[in-house]
Amino acid sequence: MLRLVLLASLLLVACGGSMFDDTKAYTGRYLPDARLVLDPDPNALRPSSFEAGSNWLLWLAAHRGGSGPLSETASRATVFIEFAAPPAIGQTIDLATAPLQLSYESGGQKIEYIARTGRGTLVIKREEGSTLVADLDVTFTNPTLGEGEQSVSGEIRLARFTDF
Repeated sequence: MLRLVLLASLLLVACGGSMFDDTKAYTGRYLPDARLVLDPDPNALRPSSFEAGSNWLLWLAAHRGGSGPLSETASRATVFIEFAAPPAIGQTIDLATAPLQLSYESGGQKIEYIARTGRGTLVIKREEGSTLVADLDVTFTNPTLGEGEQSVSGEIRLARFTDF
């Protein structure tokens, strides 16, 4: 038992005081020619999806088995941020005003939490040649489903996604 407590303490210190590290929780992708489709019915089987279009989309996905940030009941979380054009590299973007659409969803077989508004910032950086990194600090507000606010923060490496 003492070993378990010591191990948990070491994990807390190693993770900077938190058992969940958003920077490792999400898989990041960007879609250069896409459009986000949000179903007005929050109880729809797929309340959000994407399709081919002319906008630029940031897609972050987390699944149980990663290092967080999922709740006890949620096994997956998805963040979509849609822009009319690719965001400028290295510039801070105000997520309360700049994106065309902003979406956060989490749940299991059924989505239990949806928020379509938020506040915070996003900076897209270029790392190691052509690799893009999203430095995100956002709190999703005014949920349609669920209660309270949800936050996502950290740097997430992005891979280009073109397979529709």
